[in-house]
This record gives sequence, structure tokens and C-alpha cells, in this order.
Amino acid sequence: MRLADQAQGQCDFATGVVRLGNVEVQTRPKRVLEIACRRVVFAERFTIPARHEANVPVQMEDGEEPQPTVERAVESRTMKDGVRVARTLLGDENMVRVARILNQTNSSYRLEEGDYFTTAEPVITYRGLAARSSIQSDQVERE
Repeated sequence: MRLADQAQGQCDFATGVVRLGNVEVQTRPKRVLEIACRRVVFAERFTIPARHEANVPVQMEDGEEPQPTVERAVESRTMKDGVRVARTLLGDENMVRVARILNQTNSSYRLEEGDYFTTAEPVITYRGLAARSSIQSDQVERE
């Protein structure tokens, strides 16, 4: 037998009201932000010379929902035959600056501002005990 049944309780999930005997409690919906992948675009026009690699300026597009401070990374992938994206830790939205691209072809490779680069996925990073987090809540917990 359930506890709610023993206490003559009722739950109305539509209204968020829980009744136990003659006690009525109004619940609140839990507001959890979804941590989503973010679209990354080139921040400016850039040319990678033949047989070179470069740190290319990138930026995350603003999402409709504010995101919690979470670090993101992009996985290695081929942009075209001979041009590859290196796996890169981008950090959070405030830290994103550059991503590494390798051009192994015999001709230069041109990137245009605002063009889609890749999708950044949320990641968990681990730091040593001496590392300081830029997240205010982490700093309070350590002190």
C-alpha cells in the first residue's frame, strides 16, 4: 500500500496540489535549463594557406534559451578532403575564441564570416586541486 493511500492522500499533477489528510500543499514545477548543443560559426573571413594549420576565430550563436555555464568541445571531423577540424575544447560561451583547422591540401582554403563551422557539445572537464574555476558557485564551494 502506498504512503499517499495510507494517509488518504491525493495528488493532482495538473494543478500541482498534494493533499495528505486535511493538509494541502501547492508544489512548484522544477525549472531545469536544458543543456543543449550550440551552433558554432566563423567569426570572420579567414584563409588557411596550403599545407598549414590555423587557429580560426569562431563564435557560438546565441540560443533562444540562456544556457548554464558549461564547457563545450568540437570533435575532429573532415570539412572537405584534406581539410580537417582538430578536436578543440572551446570552454563556455564567454571563452570561445578559436578552433584549430588543418589544411593538408596544395591550395588555400577560404572560410567566410557567419558560415556554419560545427556543433559544440557539452563536456565535463576535470581539473587538479590547484585549479581555480571561473564559475562563482564553484569558488564558494571550495572556500
